[in-house]
Order: sequence, then C-alpha cells, then structure tokens
Amino acid sequence: MRKKILIIILFVLLTGSITFSQDETEPSISAKACVLIDCETGEIIYDKNRNLPLIPASTLKVLTAYIVLQNQNLNQVTQVSSAAASQGGSTSELRAGQKVSILDLLYGLLLPSGNDAAYALAEYTSGSAKEFVKLMNKTARSLGMFNTVAVDPHGLSEYNRTTAEDLAILTREAMKIPLFNQIISTQKKSIEVNNSPKLITNHNKLLFENRSYDGVKTGYTSAAGKTFIGSQTYNGKRLLTVVLKTTDAFKDAETLLFYGFSKYN
Repeated sequence: MRKKILIIILFVLLTGSITFSQDETEPSISAKACVLIDCETGEIIYDKNRNLPLIPASTLKVLTAYIVLQNQNLNQVTQVSSAAASQGGSTSELRAGQKVSILDLLYGLLLPSGNDAAYALAEYTSGSAKEFVKLMNKTARSLGMFNTVAVDPHGLSEYNRTTAEDLAILTREAMKIPLFNQIISTQKKSIEVNNSPKLITNHNKLLFENRSYDGVKTGYTSAAGKTFIGSQTYNGKRLLTVVLKTTDAFKDAETLLFYGFSKYN
C-alpha cells in the first residue's frame, strides 16, 4: 500500500513538472530586444532586454506621426523644401517645390517610410528639423520614454536611441488616435502631390498576408539591423509587439504574436 502511494505521489509530481514546462516555453526569436504587450491593459506578456537602448531606425517615425497628429491641421498644404527632398534612405520620392497636404505626408511617412516626408513634416510643425527634434525629446519624456533620445525626425541616424518598451509605450498612445490606426492599417494609398495622384505602398508585408494584422511600422538601417512594431487583433483582443536588432523582423513578430494569443487562449 505504501509503495502504491509513493508511486501516485511520484506521478503527480512528474506530471505537474511537465505541465509547468509547457507553460514556460519561450518563443524562439532572433531579436536582441523585444516586448509583447496587451494593447488594452498595457500588460507585458513577454519581453527580452526590453529596456536595452538600441537604434530604432524608422520605427522612430511613430513619434513624428504622433506629434503631428496631436498638433496640426491635416488639410493644410505645405511646400517640400530642398532639404526635405534631399533626404537619403527610403523616401516618398518627393521633389523640392512640390505641394503636399499634411495628411498625405503622414501617409508618405508611415507607408513607404519616407524620410523626405518626415523632414517635411518636421519643418512644417516646428520651422526646422532641429527644433522638431527638441519637441520629439520633450514629447518622449512626457510619455515616460526615459530611455529614448532622438536626433532626427526619421530615425536614419545611428545616434538615435530607444528601447522596445519605450516604443511600445509610444505606439500604445498613438493607437488611441483613430486616424493613426487608419493610416497604419492601409495597404496602398493614392496621395496628391502637386494636384496629381501618386500611389504609395505600405512596407509592412504582414498587412498583405492576414487581415488580422493591423499595423504598425517597419525599420532598417545597417547599424540598427531590422526593427519592427507590429500589432494584431484576434477575437476582439489586440496585441502589440516591438522587435529591435533582428535578422527577420516579420518572423519574430509573428512568433511573438502567436505566442501571445496562445497564452490567452
């Protein structure tokens, strides 16, 4: 009888151990830093080095978009300066002297990740990119992004710094703005440049794979590696993930989001 009881106790302990191991299985990702949160509550579901300062690349454009959406008349039209038109990296192919609305510049900022659009928005908002960067850092601190330092409006410089958690804080705030959600979930958009239509396409390929993916922003430079902020809504629940310094941003984001929804289910 005593032997039977010992066998039963041993079985319970072993099966309990197996269950715990399954619950604690972590997602396999290549990102140096990441975070996965519940958009509604802000709860952190999973993280890896979430407070490690890294180069954001174009994910920093979410901060630019957030500031513009807070402060500007989006129907206003501005003229693209030569400084804006000469920005390198990914662009909206704007030329000096062209006239574009602030709303269409936001689409150019967030869909094809236009560095020219970012610079034009910065100049329009603050008079110069330098003054706009000051506003970026002030806004970051007001949101609690204490590990973020911006040096340009588009994230092209290797001296920009942020963390996965800071970008999650920022994006969660931006998602409270309906127009932001509308823009980041748009696959293709025809914008008006000098009263002529121009078709632009979102760099976020997850939007084209599954309707449940609904944003947010891609990024890449040789110094930053691949960076990405992604969100997905399933059964009324929206999750947000940030991956920094990775070799496969979309795969990491998909892995993390699948992990998050599996935990809820």
